Amino acid sequence: MEILKKIIIILLSTLYLTSCGFTPIYSKKNLDFQINNIQFEGDREIKAILLSNLSAYKTKKKDKYNYDLNIKSEKKVEIASKNTKGEATVYKININSTVEVFLDDKLLLTKHYNNSSIYSSEKKIIKMKEVESRNLSNLSSKLASEIILTLSLANKKSDF
Repeated sequence: MEILKKIIIILLSTLYLTSCGFTPIYSKKNLDFQINNIQFEGDREIKAILLSNLSAYKTKKKDKYNYDLNIKSEKKVEIASKNTKGEATVYKININSTVEVFLDDKLLLTKHYNNSSIYSSEKKIIKMKEVESRNLSNLSSKLASEIILTLSLANKKSDF
C-alpha cells in the first residue's frame, strides 16, 4: 500500500510540473543573452572557476542582449573562533565581488555579492588547504550562478 502511495505522489507531481508551465531558470534555450567579454580583477582561483562556469554563455551568435562584464573579486580568510590556547579552530572565508554589467558599452547595472563559508581547522596544513580550496570553489560556483540569474532577470526587467 505504501509503495502505491509513493507512485501516485510521484505521478501527480510529474503531471503537475509538466502542465503548469514550469521551466528551469538555467535552461539555455530560454536565455536570450550572451556574454561577450569578461574583465576580471582579483584572486586567480576565483577567476578560473568563474570563467569555467560562465564560458557556456560566451557564444558567437548574436542574441538580443550581448553583455560585457567587469568583475572585481576579493577573497578574505579570517579566524572565526579560537580555543582556550589561542589556536584557531574555525575559519571563515569571504568572497566580496562587484559585477558591472555593460550593454552596448553603457553601464546597465552594478551588483555587489558577498558569499561566505565557515570551516573547521585541520591538524594537517595540506588537508586544511584542500578544505579551503573546496569552499572557495563552491562559493565561486555560487557566485557564477548568481551572476547568470542576475543577467536573466535583467533581461526580463528591460522588456517591460
